[in-house]
Parts: sequence; C-alpha cells; structure tokens
Amino acid sequence: MDDIQTSGGRARHAAPRHERRRARRAGRVVLALLLVLVLACAGLAFALFQSVSRLHQDSVDVSTSYASLKADMASLDIDAVRSDAQAIERAASTAKAESEGPVWSIAALLPAMGDDVACVRTLASVGERLSSGVTSPLVDRYGALFDDGVLDAKGDISSTALVSHGDDVSALGSAISDAQAVSSQCESQLDQLGTSHFDELNDTVSKAKKNVSALGLALDALAPAFSGAGSLASIASTVSNLL
Repeated sequence: MDDIQTSGGRARHAAPRHERRRARRAGRVVLALLLVLVLACAGLAFALFQSVSRLHQDSVDVSTSYASLKADMASLDIDAVRSDAQAIERAASTAKAESEGPVWSIAALLPAMGDDVACVRTLASVGERLSSGVTSPLVDRYGALFDDGVLDAKGDISSTALVSHGDDVSALGSAISDAQAVSSQCESQLDQLGTSHFDELNDTVSKAKKNVSALGLALDALAPAFSGAGSLASIASTVSNLL
C-alpha cells in the first residue's frame, strides 16, 4: 500500500516539475523575443540617426549652393549660376529620396513618430519641388536671354536681339506662371502639416512656410510684367533679385 502511495506521490509531483520546465522555456522564448525587439529598435534608431545626418548634409549642400547662386547672379556669371542650380536640384532630389527610404517608412508606422516623419518628408518634398519647378526653370529661361544676346555680359538689353528672340521672354513668362503653381502647391503641403515632437523641426517648418509664402508673393508681383504691364529691364532685374 505504501508503495502504491509512494508511486502515486511521485506521479503527483511529476506534473508540476514538467510544467515548471515548460514555464522556464516559455520565459526564455519571451526574453529572446524581447531582446530581438530591443535590438531591432536600437537598429532602427541608429539607421534613423544616420539618415538624419545624411539629410542634414543635403540641406547644407542646398544652402551652400544657393548662396553661391546668389553671388553668381550678382556677378552675372550665368554658367556658374546654371551649375549652382543643378547642384541645388541634385541635393534636393537626394534628400527627397532619402526621406522616402525604408527606414522612414518603418518609423512612420510608429504612433509616436507619425507627425515627425510627415514633417521630414514634406520638407524634403517641398525642397525638391521648388528646386526642380522654380529655381531650375527660371535659371534656364533667364540664361537663354544671355545665350541669345537679349542681355549682354553686363545685363544690358539689346533691342535688336530682343526683336529676334521675343520668344525667350514668352518662355520666361511661362516659367514664372508654372513656378507660381508650384509655389502655391508647396504652400498647401506645408499648411497641412501637424505639430512635430521636436522644436527644431517645428522651427524649420515655420521658416519654410515664411520663405514659400514670400516666394509666392514675389512671383505674383512679377507675373503682370508679361501681360504688357512691364518692360524686359524690370523683368530681368526682378528675376535676378528673385533668384
């Protein structure tokens, strides 16, 4: 009888030990999954840090090239101005592509980062659209006035060349009209943004809104010159100051 009880007692104790082993295995699995999650989050954070660093460098490149463009416009070095515009467009395009990468797509899925990612992506998109839809076309059409001799090396107008190349002025007018549309669309993009968790990012959005608004006003002031209300001299001067 004792043997039976002893055997039964062992049987009764065997089940709890088995369950404890299962619990330990489950605990190790949970810890492993948590470790994987922590490493994944750390990897995402590092990848975001690297991406932000690249975006910062792109913005520095845009700012540097734009400063060069302003200086070259003042000296009427049109070849250099074209090179500056190309550099701006390349850097802006690179920034937009960076912001659309998988790292930012993953970050956008995180509830706490949605507005932040939206701000970064919109700023990059607006920068690319302004460079390709405003700066580059205006530089191209303004440069054509020099290529065809409508404006000489000093920026003075040649009446003879103006008669022969009046289409250059019309093309510049079309570029300004297109730039107005791009500027308006970019302003709408920025107005739709929410508030970021980062003050620096909010400040950047605020500055972008002011700059795009000022650009729109400048383009609106320039457009009437192509309806017969202005002269080529005023047009050339205004475009130069706008760029």
